Amino acid sequence: MAESGQKLRVRTGESERHALRQDKPIALWAVPRSISTAVDMVFVERDDFEIFHEPFSASYYYSEERLSDRYSDVEPKAEYNYQNVLANMLEPREKRVFVKDMAYHAEGLIGPEFVSRFANTFIIRDPKYVISSLYRMWPDFTFEEQATAPEEKFTKVPSSKVEGLSFSRISATPFRQDPICTIE
Repeated sequence: MAESGQKLRVRTGESERHALRQDKPIALWAVPRSISTAVDMVFVERDDFEIFHEPFSASYYYSEERLSDRYSDVEPKAEYNYQNVLANMLEPREKRVFVKDMAYHAEGLIGPEFVSRFANTFIIRDPKYVISSLYRMWPDFTFEEQATAPEEKFTKVPSSKVEGLSFSRISATPFRQDPICTIE
C-alpha cells in the first residue's frame, strides 16, 4: 500500500505489457496553443508508445478532401485523405499508439465508428490564454482554428451509438504545474 500522498505504481511483466499494446490508441484532442505539445512530449519520452503528431492536419489542409483553403495553392494528395491517414494509424503495431491532434483537423471523420476506435482525451485551457497565444504566434488564424473547446466536436456524436465510449480531460493549468501527477 502506498503511503499517504504517494501514487501506487504497478509494474507489469512482458506478457501484460504486450497485452496492453493491443488496446485502443490514445488520442489527445486539442486546440492550438493549449499546451498539448507538452503532453505529447510526455509520451514521446516513453519507449512503449508510437507517436502520431497531428496526422489529420495533412488531411485538413492538403488532402483531396481538405476542409481548409489555407494552403489552396498546394496540390491536394490522395495519400493525405482522411481514411488513408486513419488506416495507416490503425495498422497493427508492436507498441500502443498515441495520437495528438487538433479536434478540428479530424472533423471530417468524427462519428460513432471513428470515436469508438480511440481512448479519447481532451486538453482544456482557459480561452483567454489560448487566443492571446494564438494571436501572437499565428495572427491570421481562422475561426475554426481558434475553436477553444475541442470536446464540442465530439459531443455531437450520440453516446448511445458508441459502445464503451469514455472521455478523459486534462486541464492545462495543473498540467503545467505538475505534469507527472496530472498524467498518472
